[in-house]
Amino acid sequence: MEGNKLVDYKDYFAALSKYKKVEVSEQEKALLFRIMNDLDLTGQLGSYLKFRDKDHSVEIQSVAVRLIAQGLLEEKKSRLLRGLRRYKLTSLGIFYVLSETRSYSPILLKKYKEDPVLLTLLYTYFEYDTINSSTARLYSVITQYLRQCCKTTSYWLEDVGSKNDADYINEVTRGLALELEWNAKALGFKIAIMYIESNILSLNPKAESGDASVAYYDLERNMKETLSKDKKFMSFLNNVYKEFGEGYSELTDMG
Repeated sequence: MEGNKLVDYKDYFAALSKYKKVEVSEQEKALLFRIMNDLDLTGQLGSYLKFRDKDHSVEIQSVAVRLIAQGLLEEKKSRLLRGLRRYKLTSLGIFYVLSETRSYSPILLKKYKEDPVLLTLLYTYFEYDTINSSTARLYSVITQYLRQCCKTTSYWLEDVGSKNDADYINEVTRGLALELEWNAKALGFKIAIMYIESNILSLNPKAESGDASVAYYDLERNMKETLSKDKKFMSFLNNVYKEFGEGYSELTDMG
């Protein structure tokens, strides 16, 4: 990302082109989360067999069929064992989890790193290694950002879905892109403030002595170093810094 160049949201919008608000039952949500958390079990035959046995139940199959019909799930084409069905979240499924749940496993952000939703909203600004080594504090800030982006997107998409005016749709799409960029800039600013040395110390849990826990401090200090070596993030942060500086200068000059 160079200068003030807008992020390319083409693939993001295309992946969500069939979006519609859906009602997901607790049973359906449970299966979504189960599939989302299913790591690569290629060498774990027992786990596969356990999944296959349950997969044959009418109940599990009917839940999976409903999720596929809603566009949140799809069946993987390859099958390791005869009769074994394996599923994965679609872009719409990922979008649903990001927007409708406040807490989910970091596995989602790693397992689906090639999906257009996460490629656009997350991996435009961070390298994979940064997300892979994210602390609980940074992860919390990132998931809040992703939820805000997806909530904002859903509002705009619901509005566009009721219109057939191409000019209006294009205008809304441009507005949404700017709104998503604002969310990203706010994230960059928040992370920069969060990792000021004094804030690392003040936000760390206290040990019995009353001082900040050394273990937590070291953890966040290492995270700060990882962020400083992330070329994507630092390039993005530099752009945020420039825009903030320009705005600050213009306002103070007028005053």
